[in-house]
Amino acid sequence: TYGASGVIDKIDGYLFDKTLLLIGVGAIGHRTARLAASLEMHVIGLRRDPERQVQGIERMVGPAELDAVLPEGSA
Repeated sequence: TYGASGVIDKIDGYLFDKTLLLIGVGAIGHRTARLAASLEMHVIGLRRDPERQVQGIERMVGPAELDAVLPEGSA
């Protein structure tokens, strides 16, 4: 069995350097982005207004770019 730190180490090892694509970056997406960034994941966000930046998201794109960024997601 894993203790709390063992689970975190396993999750961190699996998610490190992976790319998360968040479709919709409201309150839940914002918190998810911050959590993913703390695990050293790359985060791409998609929202109607890509000019509005969010902490934890490396790149924000609009709906027209969805097909282009889908292949970049790995988690």
